[in-house]
Amino acid sequence: MRINIFGRPLLSGALFGTLVFARLTVPAATFVQTVNEASSGDWTQAIWGSPTSVASAGNSYIVPATFFLRTINTAVTPQTFAGDSLIITNGGTLYLKHAGAACTVNLVLDGGQIIEHGGGSASAPVMLGGTLQVNLNPNAVAYNLGSDQGGGPNHDIWLQSNLSGNGNLIVNMLTLLPNTLALYGTNSAYAGNWTNNNGTIEIRSGSVNALGSGSVTMSTASSTFLSFNTTNDLVISNSIYGSGQVLKLNTNTVPLYGTDTYTGATTISNGVLRIGPSSSIANSSVISLAGGTLDASLLGGLVMNSAANQSMNCNGTVIGDLTESTGNTNRFALISTTNNVLNVMGSLTLNGTPTIALSLSGFKPPGTYRLINYSGTIQGGGSFALVPPAGSSETFGLDYFDAWTGESGGRRRREQSDLGRRRRAKQLGYQQRELERRNKRFLNRRQCNLQ
Repeated sequence: MRINIFGRPLLSGALFGTLVFARLTVPAATFVQTVNEASSGDWTQAIWGSPTSVASAGNSYIVPATFFLRTINTAVTPQTFAGDSLIITNGGTLYLKHAGAACTVNLVLDGGQIIEHGGGSASAPVMLGGTLQVNLNPNAVAYNLGSDQGGGPNHDIWLQSNLSGNGNLIVNMLTLLPNTLALYGTNSAYAGNWTNNNGTIEIRSGSVNALGSGSVTMSTASSTFLSFNTTNDLVISNSIYGSGQVLKLNTNTVPLYGTDTYTGATTISNGVLRIGPSSSIANSSVISLAGGTLDASLLGGLVMNSAANQSMNCNGTVIGDLTESTGNTNRFALISTTNNVLNVMGSLTLNGTPTIALSLSGFKPPGTYRLINYSGTIQGGGSFALVPPAGSSETFGLDYFDAWTGESGGRRRREQSDLGRRRRAKQLGYQQRELERRNKRFLNRRQCNLQ
């Protein structure tokens, strides 16, 4: 007998119920590297576990102490590590061999090293994407991120990975070349500290909180740099220590809000470097304005550190009042057709005898040349001491002119120097037609002029 229920035939005596088909899930496994790639090979080969196998999805892989693992040596083909994660333990090393090609991997740095080791295309960057978790590991290594091969074109590391973890990172880009570790990721989850022993750590466009929340220490004055090179505005709350240098590139605004005690130079070649109310660059040995702007308005102005003989290379703008004293030096470069100019958007205070030091390339025709514009008043009762260009036989003097009143003689502080061969002194002050012509080019009305 056949029975139909809702049009579906069932055999008599059938067992009613539900039959479930399920796929068995194999637990993720962890494999340790057992074939060392110190001199050859790459991470796609059968080097994991015993017996050895290739990396595959769903598993984690460990590079143990004394072992080296290599990315594929290619300049054009993108590559992705096949496993879910790659753990570099203390004493283990990942060699990056893919300059010019993209690379993606989820890395856990547990005391190991990531090193650019040649390969790929000459001068091309070594791109590393994915994620990078940095574990706090008590075992010390010489460095965690860096390069060890050169003698030819340099290789930058573009760290496109998003950083996390609380372990510290030591950077050591190759000594022979000006290599850069460029940060592109979103690194708000990273809480470790940075130490730069060589080369440049540079924040690039598109990065978000690139340094995380830890401090940055630069160990050497001549070869360690922290560079801000982005088009998007940044806020840097990290404290900056050590003897290295800070570079401000590109068109954006970068406010510094950390406790900054670094002693290296501060170079501003573009955009605005703003000093926050709780920050300072008083310990920076040289403030080099190379076309950019230093905004000290949140501090109430810039007071140069005379006790440390802080100096300024003057070809840019200071927003806020500027105070200088004996021990401070202002450097101006002169060429035949133009010269450096310092624009102060505020008052100029001179205590004692700060120095104006000139350098000259070629011949400078006799005339009057503007060095400093200031929009407020001149205060303090001091005056500049003028140091003429080394080796020049020309005579130089200074003139202070207030275009609001047309007065110069009462405000003139004049210093002259003759290094052997006398030449006629340049005329002091501006002719009125010269003032009218030049004032069209400046919003401020007061100058310190070189004649």
